[in-house]
Amino acid sequence: MSEIHEDSFIFYRSFFEAMEGQTDADKLALYDAIARLALNGEKRELPPAVRGLYTLIIPQIEANRKKRAYGRAGGRPPKKKTNGYKDTETNGYEEDKPNVNSNANVNSNANVQSFILSNGGMDDEEGLERVIERSNLHLYQDTEPEFTIAVEDAIRTMWRAESIKVNGQTITRGAVRSVLNGLTINHIDYVLARLRDMDVEESVTNGRAYLMACIYNAPADCAVNNKRASRR
Repeated sequence: MSEIHEDSFIFYRSFFEAMEGQTDADKLALYDAIARLALNGEKRELPPAVRGLYTLIIPQIEANRKKRAYGRAGGRPPKKKTNGYKDTETNGYEEDKPNVNSNANVNSNANVQSFILSNGGMDDEEGLERVIERSNLHLYQDTEPEFTIAVEDAIRTMWRAESIKVNGQTITRGAVRSVLNGLTINHIDYVLARLRDMDVEESVTNGRAYLMACIYNAPADCAVNNKRASRR
């Protein structure tokens, strides 16, 4: 589908809000990357500060391109030829914009949930509890109790903060929640591996800030690692 060039594309408010707080240079790089992907199907490598946001935006842009391609071909293919979801499930992209109604919490697609910056009408604390639940932290309670407590505390702090600092960059609440909404057990595994690879107390002045940075960067870092692995 990447060979198809579009004449226009949808730019969502959630994209705009997630970019608030980034430097002008990083915003420009992200705007350019979104436009190139949406119009030409081209993916770009971005600076670390906005790489996570771009990773979360990609699925929505690609889904919109697929819908346009299906429309040109006469409609969406039969369900048996789609992405493997059961007949009772959807892929989260049936409408032209992300689902922001009160039923958004029943959507199992993490990529769509990533963009529901208002949590689909859910109260803030309910949205936070869903992030904790989806991350499957309880699976680490027996083997890594201190890690479990530290990560849960970090996630709660990140969710409630107006902004956080990552690599010297100020990340706004909308951007932070966008990343947290996409956390999976794979990302938590990655964070644990990062902490095991280094002595945080000796190498990092603020261990809690380092942990929050690891959590925020985990989706983007995992995506990069997966891409490298697929090339081998």
